[in-house]
Amino acid sequence: MLAVALFVFAGIAGATKVLHVKSQVRDLVMQQVQPEKYTINVMTCRPNEGAFEVPTDAVCTVQLRLSHGGMDAKSINSSSVMLVRTSDQKQVPAVVKLSGDRTITLRPTKPLAEGTNYTFILTAAVRHQSGASLIPYATSFTTVNRPDPSIQFEKVALANATGTGFTCLRVGPDEKLWASSDDGRFFVFPIESDGTLGNPHVITSMHRYNNGPRIVIGFCFDPQSTPAYPIVWATNCAFTFNNAPDFSGKLTRLAGPDLEDVADVAIHFPRSIRDHMTNQPSIGPDGAIYFPQGSSSSFGSPDEIWGNRIEHLMTASIIRVDRTQMIPGKAVDLLTPDVGGTYDPFAADAPVKVYATGVRNAYDLCWHSNGHLYVPTNGSSAGGHAPAGADAPPVRDLSTAEDDWLFKIAPGKFHGHPNPFQGHYVLNGGNPTAGYDFAETFQYPVGTQPDPDYVPACYSFGKHVSADGVIEYMGDAFGGRLKHKLMVCRYNVGSDILVLGLDAKGDVNSEKFGIAGLSNLVNPLDITEDRRSGNLYISEYGALRITLCRPMSGPSLASPQ
Repeated sequence: MLAVALFVFAGIAGATKVLHVKSQVRDLVMQQVQPEKYTINVMTCRPNEGAFEVPTDAVCTVQLRLSHGGMDAKSINSSSVMLVRTSDQKQVPAVVKLSGDRTITLRPTKPLAEGTNYTFILTAAVRHQSGASLIPYATSFTTVNRPDPSIQFEKVALANATGTGFTCLRVGPDEKLWASSDDGRFFVFPIESDGTLGNPHVITSMHRYNNGPRIVIGFCFDPQSTPAYPIVWATNCAFTFNNAPDFSGKLTRLAGPDLEDVADVAIHFPRSIRDHMTNQPSIGPDGAIYFPQGSSSSFGSPDEIWGNRIEHLMTASIIRVDRTQMIPGKAVDLLTPDVGGTYDPFAADAPVKVYATGVRNAYDLCWHSNGHLYVPTNGSSAGGHAPAGADAPPVRDLSTAEDDWLFKIAPGKFHGHPNPFQGHYVLNGGNPTAGYDFAETFQYPVGTQPDPDYVPACYSFGKHVSADGVIEYMGDAFGGRLKHKLMVCRYNVGSDILVLGLDAKGDVNSEKFGIAGLSNLVNPLDITEDRRSGNLYISEYGALRITLCRPMSGPSLASPQ
């Protein structure tokens, strides 16, 4: 971090005159500075990135890092410095002010809402006296929260479900809790009358079939499964989180009392160098299998962060598999023309299709009873690159982290992550106007339009959340006030279960967090509900355990407010 130069002339005669002369020299120097070679960025910011329990009367303050001169006061206003409500990206009315040469404050004109995430943004329209632009900056924080005391879960430790990285949880047709692990095993736990788990039966048929472990990210039960004869569809990848081989993803069918009948049905799904994989599957209302296929990059172009691996024809997409066309033992080879193969995932008769595009890295998805497909999606950290094409310029080294998004998926449409092989180049909402636009990419020049097929998210989680497992809660606990709401695992920022309400159009209209028993978790990765009881089971991946969360009953907790 560069130190700010300070000139101290204490005890020297004529110090004021010397300072005045030095100021004049400084101004002359600044007139010669080439704007494109002069760098201004944020040195400190308050509230801090990811801060919780921020007072509703908070003032946002940034200290800029400058080596010479000061800022252009006229460039600092509510169009270049702003606060937005993260969930719907609506700008908050505020007074913006420059203090001294390098301190910017934003003071909302009225108190912020409680329990709400906000994003503080400084755009490239903030300029130095030389004309140089600020490197765009954005940070998120959450105001003080007062959880509803009438909604509480009891968190129960499960001694029989520890010591393993559980990746996916499902209640099976046998009314037992099934869990997959990051080394390819399946655990089948009896569920006791109080919701606790008995000793698991551990299934290792995936190991035997592959002559070693595989990362099983997720699985779903075939609609024809029975308690005596379960049928499982599992997405799986090479057993590594570093320098992973590309095209090592597979869809595998396992069947039988001990899942002893194992066969790959689709091979050569693409794979990022790390943890963007062939992710959790679910059965759709049409009986097909749907799952997210992760991206290979930060923002669509190869970058050092992700091993300079290019996007492929099927990356950053939602995949649809017609399970009736899957023949165990005759795996569909998915190598596409961009890597010398022949498979076309956009063909009308393709058994494995790209259903929707532009979904960067979604761990899980949820077909809601309202008919919509909801997909929480992880945005990128700063530093990657967006490609050039379709009148959009390339963007190198994006300076701000991307939000995590909740998409209400539109079939055949693009949801924001560029993929040149699919003909999509513009990151998120582009930068169409001089004002603030939903999901704007600040480093695009004003006038950069979003992709013609772009469908924006229906909700923003904010930055660095890692929104992962998701379910529709179906229980009648608490007078049914959680019924049909989405429950989303916030793996990083929050480390809890976020509850989202939906309106008649299927858009988010409420958010609840800090719920007793669903907070202070250790990297929650996946969640499932036992619909007989309303009990929740959560994979706390950071603690290598499954935790039971039981809705607490009683007149004070069950009656509506």
